[in-house]
Amino acid sequence: MPPRTDVGAERGGASLPAQIVPMMAALAQLPDDDDGWGYEVNWDGERGSRTSRPAACGCRAGRLKEITSQYPELGALGAAVDARAAVLDGEIVGFDAEGRPSFERLQQRMHQTQKQVISRRLRDVPVVYVILDLLHLDDRSLLAAPYTQRRAQLEALGLEGGA
Repeated sequence: MPPRTDVGAERGGASLPAQIVPMMAALAQLPDDDDGWGYEVNWDGERGSRTSRPAACGCRAGRLKEITSQYPELGALGAAVDARAAVLDGEIVGFDAEGRPSFERLQQRMHQTQKQVISRRLRDVPVVYVILDLLHLDDRSLLAAPYTQRRAQLEALGLEGGA
């Protein structure tokens, strides 16, 4: 049976949003009590939301700039989501020779538009999309759901692999 692409319409759910601004770091006081708070590593990358539909995928940077063509190795993520509609929030990270996140290396990939340059940098500076959150899945917006619930659903997707 082919994958369902009309789930939201049939169930009356929230259709997949065209765009969601990725969460960005903000300077704030640490809480007095760690209970109820989650922390993520600062990967020193480019924050981006990844939208996956059964027929297409796209990636947008923090200011909603389309960056899908700059990171072609992230295209396989659509198949990994198993043809489900999803919006993921994460960070695109380039690593140095020692395996540490390197914004300097990532900058060699950012803002590139020429296919030849992108192809060359794809080999020289591979990137990884570190997924931090699941914001929408199938016909449901998860923005109002508790982080622990969103994280559990993200982990249940089993998105592991190369990029």
